[in-house]
Formats: sequence, C-alpha cells, structure tokens
Amino acid sequence: LKLAKSVIVYMPKTGTKATGTGGGLTGTARYGGTRGNQFSFSVASNAASGWDVNVYIAGTVVEEFVGITNAAQLTSEYIDFVASSDIEAVAGVALEDATASEASNSDITAFLDKLESITFNTLAFPSTEQSLQTACKSKIVYMRENMGRCVNAVLPNFAGNYEGIINVTNSVILSDATLTVPQVTAWVAAAYASATETQSNTYLKYDGAVAVNGLKTHEESITAINSGEFFFTNLEDGSVAVEYDINSLISFGDGKDS
Repeated sequence: LKLAKSVIVYMPKTGTKATGTGGGLTGTARYGGTRGNQFSFSVASNAASGWDVNVYIAGTVVEEFVGITNAAQLTSEYIDFVASSDIEAVAGVALEDATASEASNSDITAFLDKLESITFNTLAFPSTEQSLQTACKSKIVYMRENMGRCVNAVLPNFAGNYEGIINVTNSVILSDATLTVPQVTAWVAAAYASATETQSNTYLKYDGAVAVNGLKTHEESITAINSGEFFFTNLEDGSVAVEYDINSLISFGDGKDS
C-alpha cells in the first residue's frame, strides 16, 4: 500500500482483542485479531510533571504521549486505555491473548454490499474463491454502470473481462519475503488509486522488490497482455516493474475497441 494516499481497511471478522495491565493502566487493542499480540506499552516518569507513555508494535515505538496525568489523555490509535490504579512507571506491558476469526463467504458479501456507501478509487480484493471474485465483479459493474462511480477492483488470477477489473497474475520477491499474488493486489490497488487520469503505470517500478515471483517468458508475456493480465517484469537495469498498465477487458463492443 506504499503508493496510496489514504487506505480504508475493512475487517470482516475481528476475533478477540489483546489486553494487558501494568503501570496503573489496562490497555486493550482497539481491534480484534492476533496482530494485537504484538502491541505493548511502557510508562516512565516525566522530568517536569506527569508520565510519558510509549506505544509499541513489535518493539518499535509508534506513539508517544508526554506528560500525561490520566488515562483519558491517552488517545492512541492502537490501544484503548483505562485506569486500573494510580499511574506508575513500568518498563513494558505486552498485550496478550488475542485470537483471529476466519471470515465466511457471507461476511465477505456483506462487505461488498457496504461498498456503495464508501468513497474509494480502487479496491484490493485478495480472495481467490471464484464465487467471491464474481460477486466482487458484479458489485464493481453495478457501481460503475448504475451509480456512475469510476471505481476499480484488483483481483488475483481472475479473468474478469471488464475494464473495472484488474487481473494480477504474478507477484514480487522482497529482500525479506516472497509475496503471493493475492498479497500484491494491495500494491497494485494503491498504484491505480494514486495515478492521475493522464498517468500510466506501465514500467512503474516496485520499490523494494528484488525479483519477480513467476517471471513470464517473452511468449508468455504476449499471451498475458492479449488476455488482459496485469503482471510484473524485470527491466534492463535489474529493477522490478509493471510490464503493461492494462485492465482485464478483452471482449470489445458497445463503442469500445481497446
């Protein structure tokens, strides 16, 4: 999502929330799910007055509150704080016991039904289940053709044959991870959402990528382009980039020839 200006995240199932108590505070992750188990906080005495509270994710400071005197002043985006006793210094309190819940198809379709009331440019829809991909396409078609909304959706390995659907068919390798095609839909969606009306994503470089996962041969690339596939390639300088900025439409008519 590094290219996006803003991101709206929808969680169809949130699971249980991580919690932790210490330093006179009880912290509860704002949202459910196992990511909350990587949250922690610390409390230290402020030299002038009050207390300094830091919030961490996986050991990295993401928020700092200076000179607070009560829990109400801790307006964290990650943790909801309440007082459990008088505030006191504590080196670190880890939030624990969060669990994840698996979303059902009905949870995903409920999300799609809510899209009409959300302002967005491009949707990253990483599901690989064909019935859900078809439902996503139907919603995008309805929003574009019945509501006049110029929205798009990015899906993995889905030959949508529609100009509002981007069909991603390979992914990238980072220095510390290999992304799947569903995972890379987030980057593609951000690239589409941030592009201007006159800007093309052809040869747009994927910063941080060291190689292509599922590199296509020349013949495979030609076939993929003719099939309306969005995919990554290697440039001559060794960088990883988009081969061709293309949507999935391959059947033309109704005044459209490209």
